[in-house]
Amino acid sequence: MLTWDTQAAIKKVSAGLSKGLFEQGITDITYAKSQFPVYKDNPKGFYVRKINKDVLIDENFFLYDGWKYYEDFNKFLKDFNDFNVIHIQSNQWAKEIDLLKQFPKVYTCHCSIKIEQEVEGKDKSLVFWHQDKLIHDSDVVQVMNLEYERIIREYHDYHGRIVIIPNGRDFKNHREIKRDEEKTMLSIGRLNDIKGHKYLIEALPKIKEIYPNFKLYIGSDGSLKNSLENRINDLGLNENVEFLGWLNEKGLEPFYKKANLFVLPSLHENDPNVLLEAIDYYLPFICTDTGGLKQLYKDKEDCLKVQIKDPNSIFNAVIYAFENPEKMKGYARNARKNNEYRTWKNIAGKMIDVYQDLLREPVKSS
Repeated sequence: MLTWDTQAAIKKVSAGLSKGLFEQGITDITYAKSQFPVYKDNPKGFYVRKINKDVLIDENFFLYDGWKYYEDFNKFLKDFNDFNVIHIQSNQWAKEIDLLKQFPKVYTCHCSIKIEQEVEGKDKSLVFWHQDKLIHDSDVVQVMNLEYERIIREYHDYHGRIVIIPNGRDFKNHREIKRDEEKTMLSIGRLNDIKGHKYLIEALPKIKEIYPNFKLYIGSDGSLKNSLENRINDLGLNENVEFLGWLNEKGLEPFYKKANLFVLPSLHENDPNVLLEAIDYYLPFICTDTGGLKQLYKDKEDCLKVQIKDPNSIFNAVIYAFENPEKMKGYARNARKNNEYRTWKNIAGKMIDVYQDLLREPVKSS
């Protein structure tokens, strides 16, 4: 499993898949995590370890002792060369894929760099090259939904094998959580352009006119934090909005339980972990109708959908949610029921089918 050390979402998916593989009887798993972003020609150190029954398989295992440091990928392959399949979970490994020609390879597409570039208006051509190379040099590309299959075909002119397997979640809350009647929202996501927080913030003054004491907690961190804080100050919302910084799920748990409503105002998404977390806590949610969310969740059945870049659409949805709590609870129950099949054991079973098919086929040359 090739992943990246600092991307929390990928850590969570990689750890969840490993847990599911263990439950399915696949227990010989080696992880390599890169130390730094490597889209430039800076040296890349990376860490390697085998996962075994003595290691708790969750995102925290990335912090455990037992990792061996390598500077040379060839040296790593000499020490660890008994792989059946390479599963690549990060765009960091495009240069190394040329050294893995003898192994069947699966690449999991967690995001679209091309769409991020279009949305953010930033040059990401080098990062796109890495993703494009991984897509074309892997034997199978895993996506989470039909929309991402379309994106891979269109933006990468890719005609190879794609499998649709969503992210997983082992739901831990088996009863609905009793919530107070305060108007409290939670939004979690990197503070950058693509997550769309500024459009949520622009909707808040009108919400405050109706619910003066509402509260919004914003989790995570990022490059836009200062500008978002300044805008909140300009709008006179300092008493209503609190930035939580980056917290792991255990740290976020009190806020998932305290909130009445989760809001995801992203300009583009694939299959975000945070919505599965909200579903786990039976927390009703609003999300934009974009990317993979178009297929994964149904408007007025699992959630409320809003348009991207539209503060008025967000305002209307929030007010509807606050004024119709029982209907929103019904949506949350539906979302839970419709996604309970996504246990990591089930998802791992689907991945094992992919691995087994690969082992029966010729390996693609990079």
